[in-house]
Amino acid sequence: MGLQGFRIVASVTVPRPQNTPETTDLRETVRLEKNRRRRGKPLFDDLGVENDGGAMFFSPSKIQRARDRQKEKEQERDLLQAQKKENKHQKQLAKEEKQLLTAQRKAGREEQRLQRLKEKAEKQAIQAEAQKQRIVDRQLRLELENDQKQEKKRRQALKSKQMVENEAIEVPEQEGSEIRTSRFGRQLRTAKQFDF
Repeated sequence: MGLQGFRIVASVTVPRPQNTPETTDLRETVRLEKNRRRRGKPLFDDLGVENDGGAMFFSPSKIQRARDRQKEKEQERDLLQAQKKENKHQKQLAKEEKQLLTAQRKAGREEQRLQRLKEKAEKQAIQAEAQKQRIVDRQLRLELENDQKQEKKRRQALKSKQMVENEAIEVPEQEGSEIRTSRFGRQLRTAKQFDF
């Protein structure tokens, strides 16, 4: 088992440290130490530009100006970092607001969909009730028409029966002839030319 295999086994078996307060503090300490040891431009590089590369004399006022410039640069850098941090925070807030608006729109669409389904169900219920009412009305109308037809037939039958009775009363009986009636109750008469 070579070094490569050992690394694989070690990475699999050794638990990695979690983000605990101790590890966070250690990381911060390491970052600060790196910042202290960072190599930047020397303090007096800016002063050399003023003399065009000639001999430099360091008076206390020049040293103070150089330190002030360095502080200004650090403050600008810190300000830039703070601005970047603020921009990042604003982007995060905008993202959260956008997600909230998206969720609200989605909830609104869902509410509208449920409202449409509810209205559709109510409309279908109203249509079903109207259909039932039309069927009931049609049945009642048919029953009424049937009753009227039966009443009309009964009246016609009664009328024809009365007519037959009236005719039977009015017509004098001839001797030897018998009055014949149809199956509907009408009196049948033979033509006069056929009377013997």
